[in-house]
Amino acid sequence: MTLSSASTLAEVQAAYEDNASYDLNNSTTECRAFIQAARILIHRTLDQHSHGSESMSESVARLQNALDKAIGWLSTHDDDYVSRSSGSVRFMSVEDFR
Repeated sequence: MTLSSASTLAEVQAAYEDNASYDLNNSTTECRAFIQAARILIHRTLDQHSHGSESMSESVARLQNALDKAIGWLSTHDDDYVSRSSGSVRFMSVEDFR
């Protein structure tokens, strides 16, 4: 299921949970769905809570950590993602450095 701005919170949460095993399943498709759901959840969490809420900060931090982990995993498991990412370095070598 592709998520959009019209997706309900329950649909986004379900996509987040259903695709949380992307690394265990070695699935780039699941990882992409997880990333999309995490981004929407972060946005909605920030929109729905007032500034300075301790629980909001914890929720966003946990979601951001999960998102960062998923992006890192995808960048090492999907060559297409790496080639489309701007400025990313997959392997660095100083072999011909002078």
